[in-house]
Amino acid sequence: MTVGVYLKPANAQPADLGVNVGSFAAVLTGGKVVWPMRTLSFDITATANRFAGQELTVVLVPYRNQAKGGQEYPNLKYGEMRIITRK
Repeated sequence: MTVGVYLKPANAQPADLGVNVGSFAAVLTGGKVVWPMRTLSFDITATANRFAGQELTVVLVPYRNQAKGGQEYPNLKYGEMRIITRK
């Protein structure tokens, strides 16, 4: 499964995906999703600056939801999503 990560203003239209800030991939092995690592990080500095002062929404978009052989991936679940600023 490959998933695109998008950032957009919270008041944007639902059909507007926003700006792509990265992607990640996982594989389906033995019926379980195996992620490349436990924590994924994306530099969103330029996009956050573009939307400065606005509340932001993160949108995760699966590009492909089937493994080889047609087996579907389970629904995407995550434990936490944070935006961290550095001075």
